[in-house]
Amino acid sequence: MTGGWTERTELLLGAEKMAQLAGAHVLVVGLGGVGAWAAEMICRAGVGAMTIVDADKVAESNLNRQMVALRSTIGRDKSEVVAARLLDINSALRLTALSLYVRDEATAELLDGTFGGGTDAGAENGTASACEARREARSPRPAEGCGRPRFDFVVDAIDTLSPKVNLIKACLERGLPLVSSMGAGAKTDPTLVEIRDISKTHHCPLAHMLRKRLHREGIRRGFTAVFSPEPVRPGSMIEVEEENKKSNVGTISYMPAIFGCHCASVVIRGLIGELTTPFPSAAAPRG
Repeated sequence: MTGGWTERTELLLGAEKMAQLAGAHVLVVGLGGVGAWAAEMICRAGVGAMTIVDADKVAESNLNRQMVALRSTIGRDKSEVVAARLLDINSALRLTALSLYVRDEATAELLDGTFGGGTDAGAENGTASACEARREARSPRPAEGCGRPRFDFVVDAIDTLSPKVNLIKACLERGLPLVSSMGAGAKTDPTLVEIRDISKTHHCPLAHMLRKRLHREGIRRGFTAVFSPEPVRPGSMIEVEEENKKSNVGTISYMPAIFGCHCASVVIRGLIGELTTPFPSAAAPRG
């Protein structure tokens, strides 16, 4: 055992699986109530490279449930806040933070490593550029562009339907293992949260709408969803007219975090080969 900040995780998983995590690159899209918690748990588990993506800024209404939300962070980019936190956990993390809406052609560019924007958050911590850091890491799956590797796992924590569908479809087309979070809002019972293939989801309004849209694309199964069949609490949703949003759903502090932890568990267990659900690219990352 090497000691240091990962020694408790290594005691649980062993050195070989810790090396698999260190050699992996995980993409997290959406850094709100679910995604930011997922990103932190993935980082704390010892994953060596991450790309995090969100175009939103922290709002006062986020304070009741989102890891990024403090009085001191209101108005800041969520990607910036999460990046700083992850690097404060693991200063050696190879991290790219993008303030970006993942939609249309940006989805393919992100997954293929050809997107030219974003911030190499690691550079702020005294590391090399994003391209150089990945070359130094000898990542096993280089893609086009600046040597960026193909992602070993993707977390979909998008809460808007169209970009969610686009990301899922693009991941499946590329054979990328994916876990997708359904709706954590309007629910209060953590014991009812399930991890299943999307085809096995039930009694979840977002999962229902997502399945309908995916069916039009010929997709009925093939990725893991985190969802809860708990009935939606009456009166917990109101209609709004905002960009990228048509409704606001009531939420309690702990449910999004629980969904995020479930997503992280799928990623970690998938990367070390201990998840029973088959994925398009189920093998643990090489390196």
